[in-house]
Amino acid sequence: MVPGEAPYWKMADVKGLIVRHLVTGYLVTNYRCFIWDVDSNVVRASVPMDLADVTVEGSKPGKRSRRGGNFIVPQTVNYARPTMGEPVEIGDLYFKVKGEPVMVFRDVTEPLNVKALIDALRVHAKAHVRAPRGLGVDVLWSDPDEAAGNRP
Repeated sequence: MVPGEAPYWKMADVKGLIVRHLVTGYLVTNYRCFIWDVDSNVVRASVPMDLADVTVEGSKPGKRSRRGGNFIVPQTVNYARPTMGEPVEIGDLYFKVKGEPVMVFRDVTEPLNVKALIDALRVHAKAHVRAPRGLGVDVLWSDPDEAAGNRP
């Protein structure tokens, strides 16, 4: 993650019954939504928040599991974690850019709530995170004293 980036929701694919090993991570942050391949330490797919047009497809009833994802809530908030095994809606989140699907989060628990979070972050990103015309995205990630385009 980059400076200023904060995670809001996460989901994981794991292998192993006794010793669990993280294989793939799915994250929603204030800047982007992405799929991270843990073994190769590579982001496999990423959609900037201001381009994240999300639809929910294939919704069905299911039961809450660890795989379905969790909202990341600050410890200072009075929040009771959901109970595993409770009935919930499960669905797929399709991320589209200019109408074309570029990424899918499969079997997400409470997909409408995750979509609502992404939609709210998208509005915030469009309203507050704008690079000055002509400088591109480099200006967002560079230090104030660093010239745009001279990132390490």
